[in-house]
Amino acid sequence: MKTQTALAIGRNVRTQRKAKGWSLHNLARAAGGPAVSTLSELERGQLNPTLGTLEAVAGALDVNVTDLLSEGPTGRWGTCSTCHGEGKVWEQYT
Repeated sequence: MKTQTALAIGRNVRTQRKAKGWSLHNLARAAGGPAVSTLSELERGQLNPTLGTLEAVAGALDVNVTDLLSEGPTGRWGTCSTCHGEGKVWEQYT
């Protein structure tokens, strides 16, 4: 059964994975455990992942578990290239 949380997790995992230019195979290898089929189900919101799976996936993607649970826009803080190193900008993942 697809829940709003499962759909949000799936959307966030896919967004983060694509931002890295990774395939599901790349993510599975980097996460050190989840099968490609498991990750595919997770991204489609068809799986309620365990905490261990979320930690492995988040670690591989270099994000916090909370980033994967968020139902809002996801992104990261980066350095503003036109602020002479003085500012931060929010880089939203698409």
